[in-house]
Parts: sequence; structure tokens; C-alpha cells
Amino acid sequence: MIVSGTTENLTEEEKIMLMMKESTEAYDPKYYVKIPQRKRKSAWSSYCKRCKQEGHCIQSCPLVCLCHN
Repeated sequence: MIVSGTTENLTEEEKIMLMMKESTEAYDPKYYVKIPQRKRKSAWSSYCKRCKQEGHCIQSCPLVCLCHN
């Protein structure tokens, strides 16, 4: 890395290349660690929270329909 103040002797193209190198060093992919995502079931594949049966969600639970009639 070139210390600021010594860029007077560089050509315009070299200054641009230096600026591009310095500005992208911090964003190098080797500095990022990917966190593994856990696999989740969708809400529709799980069971109803009210009657504990599979195949429907709590909004369409037969027990809820019986209570509101």
C-alpha cells in the first residue's frame, strides 16, 4: 500500500488503479464467513396448534369452526 503523499509521482492511471485496489480490499470475499442456514418446514406442512392434527392450520381448524357456531 502506498502512503498518501507519495502519489504525486504516479500517473493518473496508476492513481486510479491504486484507489480501486485500496477501496476493494476490505470487501474481499475471503473476509466473509457464510453462516449455514437451518432448514425449516413451512407452516403448512406442520400440524395445527389447536387440535394437534396435520393437514390444516389453526385458522381452518374444525374445532374453531365448532366454537363459533
